[in-house]
Amino acid sequence: MALLGIFAGIIGLDPIEGTPRFTFGSFAMENGLQLIPVLVGLFAMSEVFLQLFKSKHSDAQKAEIPELLPSKLGFVDMWRMRVTLLWSSLIGTFVGILPGIGSTVPAFMSYSLARSRSRKPETFGHGADEGVAAQEAANNAVTGGALIPTLALGIPGDAVTAVILGAFMLQGLAPGPFLFRDYGVEVYAIFEALILSSIPTILFGLLLFKVAVHVIRIQPRHLFPTVIILALLGAFSVNNSLTDVWVMLGAGFVGFLLRRSGFPLPPLLIGLILGKPLEQSLRQALLTSNGSVGIFFHSSIAMTFIVITILCVVASIAYDLVKRRPKTGSK
Repeated sequence: MALLGIFAGIIGLDPIEGTPRFTFGSFAMENGLQLIPVLVGLFAMSEVFLQLFKSKHSDAQKAEIPELLPSKLGFVDMWRMRVTLLWSSLIGTFVGILPGIGSTVPAFMSYSLARSRSRKPETFGHGADEGVAAQEAANNAVTGGALIPTLALGIPGDAVTAVILGAFMLQGLAPGPFLFRDYGVEVYAIFEALILSSIPTILFGLLLFKVAVHVIRIQPRHLFPTVIILALLGAFSVNNSLTDVWVMLGAGFVGFLLRRSGFPLPPLLIGLILGKPLEQSLRQALLTSNGSVGIFFHSSIAMTFIVITILCVVASIAYDLVKRRPKTGSK
């Protein structure tokens, strides 16, 4: 699925030579598959198609409205998820340091990690506390991580920090190594504001939660048309192009087929996001080394990441084998 996402990411202009690839003569496709239409199609439209397919082959004429239960999540439950919250926060922080990645990749990475470590992975996707906590912890941790390259190197980590970087430049502050030396008060003011902003976020979240939770009581026949209209408008508003709308519908149909077949969608999305920078960095490195792959093994930092990647893959395979091994009990 990750390779499928990488293949989808090569649609558009070649990053080195600038020639169009797999555009089928469409000028609008030279920009490649935009993230927002694909994201909306894979997760929103595919869910609509999936629910319509289920309702068509179901004998139930009316959807059952779930009962609203009071929230019982307390400190004990948070302490139970402490390992998940820690790992998700670390993933969000370290991935947020990488420029241009955004919050989507660490959210799905932390969700997949929490699901693989859970004793009840079948509850994920049905309101499991760990699933919600994992992706939200990673999503919140990205903000702090993205500020590291922005303040220290002047490289924005995502769209939000790019706006912050522009605001710095307007105020005469030049982000970089000397920012901490020359404007220490302003930098620490940013840190304090980032910490204090968590308080109103929690308060507004708790207040709005009591109202937002009632969305689950909406009948599907009323909800699905609204979702479809918002998806169409959202895909069109990215570039004001009907091509993005067709991309969104196509991604929704592909996502529907993949979900029906049991394939996970997050690796595809991660591959789509990281495909372009992966190809560009790979080809630039090979051009620098005249086609020699030895350039990837000369740096100690690169070797460290290669070893970590191999260990993660081996650990994942070993964990999966142990998890699938049938349990034998004494007679």
